[in-house]
Amino acid sequence: MSSNEKVKMPSGCYIRALWILNNQDFVVFSRKFPVVEKRWRVACEKESDDDFKYNSLPYDSELAAAFIDRKKREGSARGFGLRLSQSAKGSDSWVDDPITRHVISLYINKEEKGENYLLWPLLLHIKGPYSILVLPLVEPHHLKSYSRMSNRSDCGSAIGADENLSSLLLDLPSITGGFNVAHTIGDIIVGEAMEPEVVVAAAPSVGGLLDSLTGSIGITGISARAKPVAAPLAASTVSGTAVSGAIMSDAPKMGSRPLDKDALRSFISSSMPFGTPLDMSFLNISAIKTTGFSSADVPPAERKQPAWKPYLYRGKQRILFTIYDTVHAAMYDRDEIPDSITISGQVNCRAELEGLPDVLFPLTGLDTARVESLSFTLCSSSRAWR
Repeated sequence: MSSNEKVKMPSGCYIRALWILNNQDFVVFSRKFPVVEKRWRVACEKESDDDFKYNSLPYDSELAAAFIDRKKREGSARGFGLRLSQSAKGSDSWVDDPITRHVISLYINKEEKGENYLLWPLLLHIKGPYSILVLPLVEPHHLKSYSRMSNRSDCGSAIGADENLSSLLLDLPSITGGFNVAHTIGDIIVGEAMEPEVVVAAAPSVGGLLDSLTGSIGITGISARAKPVAAPLAASTVSGTAVSGAIMSDAPKMGSRPLDKDALRSFISSSMPFGTPLDMSFLNISAIKTTGFSSADVPPAERKQPAWKPYLYRGKQRILFTIYDTVHAAMYDRDEIPDSITISGQVNCRAELEGLPDVLFPLTGLDTARVESLSFTLCSSSRAWR
């Protein structure tokens, strides 16, 4: 593939992975999204060359080591943001742009392969004692552009420069969505995302689609609002010289609140299934669970709830099958030209069942039929053909 040809990536925001590190630079939580990572791998393989190839996501220990190395190189977690005398070529501060304090890069050292590759863009958000890193999906040529910028001799937005970081980020709407993910997760892990107070009213209170849906199940009106928070006590005045200013620090503040991993996993599965952020409102997700699902609607301990089914179904159980067949035929009615017949189709299964049962649908005759391709959705899997 020539350098001018680019693989068209899907528009929108998609997250490849996210990590949460504590104030001791240990990864306390991580989540990777294989569906999005597959898109990145396919795009990299199509644009691979001698200087660029696909590299798998790092292990938690590798990412933590790279994060510590960056803090030593850049002076803090956020870094300098501007090129200084101690800035190293290839580092974020070498780019000479303050945005590199928030959109950072890490050099991952793969010891078993003896390789060192660039991981970018990592969106850094510091909340309490935690550092949240979110890796959104970009196009391979974006990563190549940043690699060139971090190694060029000039700095900043030089006059006549073909590339600069500001114009590059304007071409990446996934950056904005990724920061929304990072800030929401930060509020959840430090306890600033308030649980909703569910109010059932005698008259419709929301209007529109929600009232029509809730009215059909016998609830006339549902609204969710944040629970009131007690106002902080006024700080007592301290005699003596008043402090007129404060020094800002990148160091995360100490906190005693433990990380609720179960709540975080539940929120991620509901708000961004398969790495695609759909609704990052903690109030909305909590209201859905509170009003539509009881505490008893949890999967058994021995069954892992799949990512494609964040909520369990309750109600009338049924299975709906639809089969579509399309026959393409070319009939020539001539002995010297054989007729051509091709059959294609799809089978859809909608299982409205309580719990997490398996639905088996046998496809017989595949061993004798000339099947050219067979694909499945993410919520299904295939067994050996017979």
